Amino acid sequence: MLQEMMSSKGRRQEVFKMQNSAEGQAGVEVTQSPAVLILKPGQPAGISCTQSTSYTNMYWYQQKSNGPLQFLFYTATSDDATEKGEGVPARFTVSRKSLQKTDLQISGVEAEDTAVYYCAASPQ
Repeated sequence: MLQEMMSSKGRRQEVFKMQNSAEGQAGVEVTQSPAVLILKPGQPAGISCTQSTSYTNMYWYQQKSNGPLQFLFYTATSDDATEKGEGVPARFTVSRKSLQKTDLQISGVEAEDTAVYYCAASPQ
């Protein structure tokens, strides 16, 4: 969600709020951090996702206000086994830090990036 804030000098500043949410199968805990990012245009963004198991597959999705889920990335056990969704901007990248952890990065946020971002883990 796009929010407007006033600086101490009374100038309007636009910031972008990115919320994170995690979903997993029963008995699997998926944790994302930070829970909320509020950024200015052009700033980099990073969201980490950690799973409580050692599932091979991890996914990133984006959901804009009242819209459907959009597939962003799939990663297997390493950065070498990564698939990017159709139409995902080049400023979005993903890395697989370990079997339990993946990170989503945006090199410079734009207004269209305002959304809820979901991470998921799956054994297959």
